Amino acid sequence: MLLSALPFELLYKIASLLGQREQHNLRLVSKKFCCVATPLVFEIVSISLTKSLSYRKSLAFLKALKTRTDLAQHVQDLNIYGSFGQPYENESLWHAITNGRGRDIRLNGKRLLEAIPSLVSLRSLHFYRFHPRELSPSSVDSIMHALSKLPLLSDLTIHFPEFHTSPVQDSYSEFHDLEHISFGGLHMLDVIPPLVARSPNVTRLAVFLELNPEAPAPASSIFSGLPKGKYSRVQKLVINGAAILPAQDVSSIVPHLHHLTSLSICISDVAPEFWSALRIETICLQVLFVNIVNDALLEYLASYSGVKSMTFIPKEPFNPGHVGISSRFWDEILPRHADTLLTLIVCPGFERSGGWCLHTRSLDAIRKCTHLETLSVQLDRETFKGEDKTNIISQSLSHLPEWPCLNVLHFSFVITGVTYVGPCHFSESVESVVLAFRCTKPAESTLHLRLSTDRVNNYRLSRRNSDAEVYSFEKVREY
Repeated sequence: MLLSALPFELLYKIASLLGQREQHNLRLVSKKFCCVATPLVFEIVSISLTKSLSYRKSLAFLKALKTRTDLAQHVQDLNIYGSFGQPYENESLWHAITNGRGRDIRLNGKRLLEAIPSLVSLRSLHFYRFHPRELSPSSVDSIMHALSKLPLLSDLTIHFPEFHTSPVQDSYSEFHDLEHISFGGLHMLDVIPPLVARSPNVTRLAVFLELNPEAPAPASSIFSGLPKGKYSRVQKLVINGAAILPAQDVSSIVPHLHHLTSLSICISDVAPEFWSALRIETICLQVLFVNIVNDALLEYLASYSGVKSMTFIPKEPFNPGHVGISSRFWDEILPRHADTLLTLIVCPGFERSGGWCLHTRSLDAIRKCTHLETLSVQLDRETFKGEDKTNIISQSLSHLPEWPCLNVLHFSFVITGVTYVGPCHFSESVESVVLAFRCTKPAESTLHLRLSTDRVNNYRLSRRNSDAEVYSFEKVREY
């Protein structure tokens, strides 16, 4: 039976299993296969507005979208890439170059604006590294207003580069009823509160505030646009950058978090009262990403079980009690969530952070997390002892059978003044330990494990040529 004789629905299912290149090639086989593959090929589209290899191709595609509605109707996820950063230290030179591209900038705006009405199926828009010089202010206004009129748009991401001065609030004033919102840059709190107020059913909200330590923003203000008595139903919340959450703001932000299951909060300061309020209100997070670890956070995590993902990037503490905090985490908190934990990442960002690093005590706690899929931990030079056959990496690798679901394992190094004296020696010692590891009859899941370090991105287990029964790690070249 010829493949082309199969029903369209079955061919579509088969084509959906193919890679992107194969789907592109399938469109060239015949008219029927073109009809099958076209919706898959154009479901996700990426466009570059910079002088890259795909720049002219992107402009041609935008032009085609205006007239080829048979293609545009299939676009559901649109990724637009603006400037990836100022390539010159001399800012005036950079501005002179971009000003000299006036014709291209006008062409960018014109073709993008003409293409938007055809994107009737668009659900997600992701605008990355959006530089104000890439499009004129009037073009930005027109484009954003046109996008806001698309009937199915529910996911909006716009990230400005760090040297962008300020977005114009009016440009985003017509977006409404969004379910996913992600904004990044300076002065984001001019845009986010009214946008959240016009999207009462938003479930995923991310705000990335560019660093401005002299004037950190109040994190609670992201919900300040909602009318009194109306509360957000956000389930996944990300607040990163120059923000603070003082004790006096806790009572105003917690009522908006009763549906929260995932929280990433890496900001300048979080009052302990915040974690106490979450504990009292029995708001039980399943995903947690923090950069400030204190007793109140541990008390909160000790009050329930069921966390699936835990990422701790502790900042340098202001008190000597951090050693006791790390000990309590390994001894009490981690075992409480061991039955459900799928992802564990613990990477302290300060010197003398040995309590948070991988050692015998922490390894014993991690071994209880038998459902782990991703594990990333740090090594301390003082406790590593690479010349010792029982060093902590060798111990960890010997326990791989206890983590049958583990797909990703990463060992990173604590960055200290001592490390900089001889980083190569430390890295080489770690690499030597990994390459020296031997095992027999590894589990099938272990053969799919991707192990990495700060120096080598991909090790895989494979049979040694000298002994077919023995497996060892070897570097895998990535293309």
